[in-house]
Amino acid sequence: VHRRLAARDQAGQLEHLLAEDREKRDFTVASLNQMPGVRCASPQAATFAFPDISSLGIPSQELAERILDQAGVAVEAGSFHGHAGEGHLRISFGSVSMPELEVAMQRLARFFQHYGGGPSPPGAGAGPDRDPAAPRQSAGRRPGRAAQGGSDGDPDPQ
Repeated sequence: VHRRLAARDQAGQLEHLLAEDREKRDFTVASLNQMPGVRCASPQAATFAFPDISSLGIPSQELAERILDQAGVAVEAGSFHGHAGEGHLRISFGSVSMPELEVAMQRLARFFQHYGGGPSPPGAGAGPDRDPAAPRQSAGRRPGRAAQGGSDGDPDPQ
């Protein structure tokens, strides 16, 4: 009896986690698809998005570094995953809370308004605004990827 109850509890916890990941996936993909110059298909079995940013004409490594520096969001260059990944970014949503993800998507939206040709938000000036004192938001870049836009491999440098 105890084993059956434990199994049911584990199944309930798993379903809760899967539902959270689906919510974060749907939010991330919908947010990205509203950003100028960004197209993103919905991943079916992963906790990361792989948006196409090729229309911007900026190498993915360079764009990932600009996003980190100017928007304070850590993403991974698609080129890290081979030649076919060029023109894409890897954005993890599974390892962050929904509030953190919302902040990261707001920052990315402001960034892409500038780089994607859309209207700049008020106060955007010459580039995407970010308060240098504000903490950087990780969209889940994995530790150990210092060459992918961070300086020390920390996915959420503060």
